[in-house]
Amino acid sequence: MKRNVSIQLGEGECIMELDSGSDDSIISSYELDRLWPNKKPKIFPLTFQLCDYQKSPIRIRGQIYVNVRYANFKGKLRLLIAESSRANLLGMEWFEPLGIKFVGVYRTEIDIEFVLEEFKDVFSEDLGSYKGPAISLSIDSKFPPISFKARNIPLAMRKKVGVAIDKLLDQGVLEPISNPKWSTPIVPIIKQSGEILICADYKVTINKAMKNHPFPIPSVNHILDNLADGKFFAKIDLAQAYLQLRIDDVSVEVQTIVTHRGAFKVNRLQFGVNVAPGLFQNFIEDLLKGIPGVLPYFDDVLIFAATEERLCNRSSVMCSLYYLRLVLERLSESGIRANKNKCIFKTKAVEFLGFVIDASEIHPSDSKVRAIHKASRPKNQTELQAFLGLLNFYHSFLKDKATIAEPLHRLLEKNAEWKWTSAHEKAFAAVKELLSSDSVLVPFNEKLPLILTCDASPYGVGYVLSHLMPDGREAPMESIHGHVSTQNGRSCACHRSSNLHHFCGWVCS
Repeated sequence: MKRNVSIQLGEGECIMELDSGSDDSIISSYELDRLWPNKKPKIFPLTFQLCDYQKSPIRIRGQIYVNVRYANFKGKLRLLIAESSRANLLGMEWFEPLGIKFVGVYRTEIDIEFVLEEFKDVFSEDLGSYKGPAISLSIDSKFPPISFKARNIPLAMRKKVGVAIDKLLDQGVLEPISNPKWSTPIVPIIKQSGEILICADYKVTINKAMKNHPFPIPSVNHILDNLADGKFFAKIDLAQAYLQLRIDDVSVEVQTIVTHRGAFKVNRLQFGVNVAPGLFQNFIEDLLKGIPGVLPYFDDVLIFAATEERLCNRSSVMCSLYYLRLVLERLSESGIRANKNKCIFKTKAVEFLGFVIDASEIHPSDSKVRAIHKASRPKNQTELQAFLGLLNFYHSFLKDKATIAEPLHRLLEKNAEWKWTSAHEKAFAAVKELLSSDSVLVPFNEKLPLILTCDASPYGVGYVLSHLMPDGREAPMESIHGHVSTQNGRSCACHRSSNLHHFCGWVCS
């Protein structure tokens, strides 16, 4: 199978066929005239006769030394000029400087940069723009337009907010508008990089009038359950996710924002619109539908394969990251851009949705574990709810959580007085220690037997779903623990047995 690569020669692009059977790289005289229509490189005579694979002489006009750019390489290389209109060939002499590795006689492995170079448009710093139809926001006509004045921006943030607005103006996302019917105040969000993300407080305006979008957001557990065959991974980060989707003219005006610099209509799907997550998830799943080993979750696209042979297309002479290439091809065709600096192109372990995933196990990410361990003592019910919410994200790793955290849950019961005691402090410290980066789960595997273990205590009910592994051990796959409130009764063993019976029935269903 022939494989072509786009190479920059001088100031122009040239498509060349990879040829491991030729030492020399060759272009035709026609290509020379196309690439250098005016001043051509100096042509030096060739001192030897070149023949093709049938031993027939090839008429060579001479050789030149040209500036070549490909992937991370930039430098001068020798290039032959053929008199005929034969294909442009990239020979073995260029393989090493360009990072192209030759393995054996019949198999050539290309560095990941080959794929990235082929789809370099996907990694352009320009804002992507979906080439398909514009998205339409469905507004209930019963709601009259709502307009707010701009909110005050703290002086320390005003300059950065201005920079963010200017960037969106340059990208065509924002456009000044006079006398808008709808106007929503902005909510500047400070990103980890220190840059400002312009969101809008649509909950006080259009979110009230927005018709629901029915597309369900996949649960994290559902995504993890699909990773049983994953041993090799890649991850694509979609740049400025929502802003790559155009919206129709009516939606543009409805999304209008108001700032300290005036009102702007928003030409792309905006952060803060309550249906935006469902719309984007629906879009990205439809876009990548049919590609094996792909799990998109908003602006992150996880790609996995059971073997390197599947991740790499080794049915052809050239080895490329096959599943990855299919994804990049689909993104390129649709006009969607990715952030190259945040992408991972080939790895045996990947962090995704707060978990570290490898060939056989799923771990909580170190950063999330540290955040839980460093959590400060809550000062009120709201802070306690936030802490338990963060902890519950990793509920499958937390054995006996309902029992250990029982004093904390008691503080959240209706009419409970907020009084932090030594019992709460002890429970708070103990429940944090339940989670560590050494905690592991295994992904669901339909080929392995399942074991369901249920139990009840005066404080809760729970189950652990495990796989019976080939070596005879039980490997936990998921667990859920339910808290039993005081109002529901804790002392009656029969009541606990009944709760457990219903709980197990729900799990099995």
